[in-house]
Amino acid sequence: MRIFFVCIFLVVGAVILGTKGYHSLEPKTNIEMVRALYEEVNKTLPSVVSSKEHVAIIHERLECYKTNYDYTKRIRTCNNSYVKDLVEQARKDIQSHPDMGNFVKKINICPVMYSMCVGQTGNDVERCVVFEKQCIDHMLDKFWRGGESYIQQQYRFH
Repeated sequence: MRIFFVCIFLVVGAVILGTKGYHSLEPKTNIEMVRALYEEVNKTLPSVVSSKEHVAIIHERLECYKTNYDYTKRIRTCNNSYVKDLVEQARKDIQSHPDMGNFVKKINICPVMYSMCVGQTGNDVERCVVFEKQCIDHMLDKFWRGGESYIQQQYRFH
């Protein structure tokens, strides 16, 4: 009888471990989370809503980075101004109730997405500005417009 239960236990264990779609219970590392976000942003179509304004805000951040070499000053000066400008622009153009806390926290990753793009494209600044804009659109979709997959595709570039 014991052998029967041991065999059942081994078969069930083999099925569980051999199942496709196995997910680790360990939390994702920061690098894994950023890579996953990079893929999500890459799938996000750029929006035409506030497009010129977002590009201008990105260029202002890049100019600010050129004059502030110290990382702390970049965070305090450039990134704070960047987030403030994006929130003001979104309040002006989007008429829905945001998840403001998460938006402000997560929008700070978009400059990191820009830097990753620069590494991937060999310093193609204009392509990476568009990619950072896609990140902004992704965050607006997720935390301001009400859904990760923004359904009003007529507002997207094709």
